[in-house]
Amino acid sequence: MRRRKKLHNRIETLSLKKKMRMVYITILVVNMLFFMIACGFFYRVEVVNYAVKSEEQLLSSMEGMLLTKTENVNNMSKLMLADQSIRNYLSADPSDTRYLDWLVLNNLYNYIHLLDDFSSIHIIRPDGQHVSCNRDRTRVLESVLTEKSWQSFMSDQNGSAVIRVNGNGGFELYSDKPMVSYMRAVYDMETQKLIGYMVLNLKIDMIRDTYLDLMGNDSFAIAIADSGNRIFWQESSENGTEFHQDGDFKPAEKTEISGRYVLSAKKLHNWNFWVYMKKPVIFYKEQFMAMGIIILFFMIFHLITWFVVARFISNKITTPIEKLVSSMKKVKTGYLHRVSMKTSHDEIGVLKDSYNNMLVETNTLIERLVDEEKKKQQLELNVIQEQIKPHFLYNTLYTIEYMALKNGDREVYESLQILSDFYRNFLSKGRKEILLKEEFQIAKDYLKLQALRFGDIFEEEYHLESCVENCLVPRLILQPLVENSLYHGIRPKGEKGKISISARVKEKIIEVSIYDSGVGMDQEQMESIMKKDNSRSFGFKSTIERIMYYYGTGDVYELRSEEGEFTEVILKLPLRERV
Repeated sequence: MRRRKKLHNRIETLSLKKKMRMVYITILVVNMLFFMIACGFFYRVEVVNYAVKSEEQLLSSMEGMLLTKTENVNNMSKLMLADQSIRNYLSADPSDTRYLDWLVLNNLYNYIHLLDDFSSIHIIRPDGQHVSCNRDRTRVLESVLTEKSWQSFMSDQNGSAVIRVNGNGGFELYSDKPMVSYMRAVYDMETQKLIGYMVLNLKIDMIRDTYLDLMGNDSFAIAIADSGNRIFWQESSENGTEFHQDGDFKPAEKTEISGRYVLSAKKLHNWNFWVYMKKPVIFYKEQFMAMGIIILFFMIFHLITWFVVARFISNKITTPIEKLVSSMKKVKTGYLHRVSMKTSHDEIGVLKDSYNNMLVETNTLIERLVDEEKKKQQLELNVIQEQIKPHFLYNTLYTIEYMALKNGDREVYESLQILSDFYRNFLSKGRKEILLKEEFQIAKDYLKLQALRFGDIFEEEYHLESCVENCLVPRLILQPLVENSLYHGIRPKGEKGKISISARVKEKIIEVSIYDSGVGMDQEQMESIMKKDNSRSFGFKSTIERIMYYYGTGDVYELRSEEGEFTEVILKLPLRERV
């Protein structure tokens, strides 16, 4: 631990140039090692991927070729089904088949030579009689052909062809090699009655030869399994490539790497067989030699390149930075002097210019802060002066109240007292929000003052639930609406009216209602009340906008009115109690 700390401290004391040299050498060595390892790894990956893709393409091509051969066999079977001699033989009575079987045999001899992949052809009657034409010595198991299960299996296909191994147990080669049997039931064309069976046996070498035609002389191992994944034939090349364990036979269509081999599995869907392939992954010595030469040239080129880059960085970056740091140390004295040094028009030059610009901006910022502090002091002085004005107004009103009371004018005294209370609550000591009961009191004082002016033209009604008295609301939201009710509702109607103010809680929302029995509004007036060009609704519009801004939502009011009857504004304020 101490050595590690000592080494760390020693490195920290080195100059930037020496640190850069250490970094260059470390990166160069690591880069060389990484490149060599990466080249070997990617070479192996490419070889393996190429082998996997080649095997997949090989199997796909093999399946396509076998499909073509299957189509040829299918066409041949259709041609044989149309052969009248075969149909006559299958539908004849057992006693009349002796002459017909020679004619059928002669035709089968012609058919079997049309395709090289044919091993034998068999025409079978339901009673077990059959005509066979063999290219390879074939044993016919007549006992199997007459079994009900064998014949039922054929008839259950409804005339469709099916492919099985060794005729589903009905045939064997004397060489013990398996055969691929193309089998189908034969029906009378007119009555659609089952009249017999046709079995075309194909050589198993057809699959191997197809694979070899595509692959060439590379080593290989091939195995074929039936639909139950039972291996019935396998073969390998002479150089020892072969299947060693059951794990090589997994019925899943995929190609993967197992050790030094590529294992492939492909299902021949038309045959319902599985084909398994095993092929070694080959790494060629010539490719390794070529790669070694490439790595050597790359290392030489890399070394030269890093040397040039190191010199360039030293001359264009580290040396100018050392000069820049030396010049910047002069700033430690406390004076924000600009750095003066000659640089190129590159990042180092940009760094120097940016630092000088930062100094200029810093000086500008200091000057701006000084100016803002002066403005702040002036604003504080203005606030103090504004606070003096209400006090002067209150004191003046108190003096006039005292004089009125002294002279016995009680009505003037009470009017001045209402006016004093109104302005005291109206100003609210500069607060942005007040209690709802205080907002109600402002509206009450306002209407009392208006009653002194207009006389008995309206009556008032107030209802404030006790549970919302101490809830906080924006200041001065009722007085402008009450003023609208008086000036645009009650007075234009020309008769005594009613102004009602109430507040209640509904689902955590305070609903404040301002109702007047004035002239009301029609639908068009209600829709235009929030427009800018509506001078009559200026107080209403500005109040609603202030409430929207305060609560951050547009759903803060509801307007109801009937022309000639009433107008009611319902404010919907989120419930906020005083903390």
